[in-house]
Parts: sequence; structure tokens; C-alpha cells
Amino acid sequence: MSLHYIAPFIYPLFPGEERLLRFIVPMQRLLDNHSVAGLDFELNLSTRKWANGTCLRQDDLVLAVRNGRVERPEILLEEKSEYFGYIETEITASIPMFHSVLYEIGYGMITTPMGQASVIEMPKFADPRVIRQIRETGRYSLAHTAAMVDQERNLDDYFLVINPYSKAIVVRLFNSRGDMIRRTVPNNSTLPISLREILRPGLPEAVFLSAPQRVIAYDVRAPFDHPEDCNTVDHLDPFRGEAAFIAGGWKRYIRSTLRRFQFNRRYGLS
Repeated sequence: MSLHYIAPFIYPLFPGEERLLRFIVPMQRLLDNHSVAGLDFELNLSTRKWANGTCLRQDDLVLAVRNGRVERPEILLEEKSEYFGYIETEITASIPMFHSVLYEIGYGMITTPMGQASVIEMPKFADPRVIRQIRETGRYSLAHTAAMVDQERNLDDYFLVINPYSKAIVVRLFNSRGDMIRRTVPNNSTLPISLREILRPGLPEAVFLSAPQRVIAYDVRAPFDHPEDCNTVDHLDPFRGEAAFIAGGWKRYIRSTLRRFQFNRRYGLS
């Protein structure tokens, strides 16, 4: 089944005139990897800028595709913001021609007075492994294993949490000792949550995020006095927590035994 659209992808925005987000949308590569080849149609690239629950601006760019070739193979986008926010970019086609709703991972660059930091875009909607996680555990969970704050070295660490949906979401952050931070992220908003309350100065620790539904979150390191001047912007990985042992039956045992026998015979192993 072919689709009219690819799930919107999101980049964070940091406040200030001197802080610039820059990223490229590879339109031709996207078509080559995710669409039916050799068709004529139109693509719409819609970019929405969100902050504090409000869509501040929407831009739409219509591109012609002829015989599978788009008129502008790459689109460079640049954005500044007065607030912590996010950019949501959605691609739709005039005919159903995409193989998958999920877009391949891309990279952006955030420029601040401190330098530059790379950032990975994240899809607005969940991928299959996240859907399985929520189905199995009833919660959405993320983890970062090397969070650290150190005021003497002017090193702060916070989770930048993006809620791209129309309803507020309550998130909880835990360290390995069970200390917790609880915050409400308003709808269509980006909230920096400092980890100072649950981290011991100068010691790297694991931090877990839990929410009733999916949110987008990054671990951001920045100076204590300028949290918007990010040094690093690391995306967080879903915490799976799946069982290491899976109970099997006779069918599973017979299949695994047969595969092992065929492998050993093929390579001359005993």
C-alpha cells in the first residue's frame, strides 16, 4: 500500500538572535529511497514553527516531480526563535506513492556563540519498536546513561522535552537511586528540564524519562549561566526492558536445531 505522506519530522529551536538552526531536506534522496519510481506528481513541503503552544508561522513549498526527478533535489532551511520551540516539517504528495510513513534519519546544525552542535531530527509519530514498548509496559520510556552537572566547571545538563501534540503531557525523570523530577510539558511546546535536582555534581549518572505517551527529548549540555548555548544535543534512546529469556516450545527448538545443523554442515563445523 502506498501513502500520500511521510510522518512529520522535528528539530528543536533554541532562543536568541545568535542561535541558528540549519538543516537540509534531501528531496531527491527521499524519493529514491521511499517512493514509487518514475512518476509525475507534486510534492508539498510544509514547515511549521511552534513555541509555547502556538504555531508562529507556516510555510508551504510546492515542487514538481517529473519521471521521478524533483525540480529542487535539496532544500536548505534556516530558522531562529525568540523562545525554546521546534520546527515541524511535513512532506505530502499529490498521489499515493510513499512506501513507508517513517522518514530516514537526517542531521541539522545548531550555531550558538559557543560554537556549533549537531542534532538529529526525530519523527513526530512513534516507530514500531516504541509502539511495542508502550503496549508491553503501558508507559513511554527514554534513557541517557551519561548525564552530568558540574557547576565548578560551568557544565549544566538538562533534558529538552518536546510535546508536539495538542494535549499537555506529564513527564517524570529518575536517577538510578530513585530521585524524581515531575514536570508538565504543555501542548505544542518545548520545555528544558534541568537535571541539577537529581544529579550529584561531577559524577556521570543514568537518567530515565517516563511519560504516558511518546514525547521527543534530547540531552543538552550547556554552560550554567547560558542554557541556550548548547555544547551537545544528544537524542535519547527508547528504554526497551525486554526479557533476556524468551520461553519457547518444540517448534522453536526444532527450527533452531535445524538451522544450527545446516550452518555447521555448510562451514564444516562439528
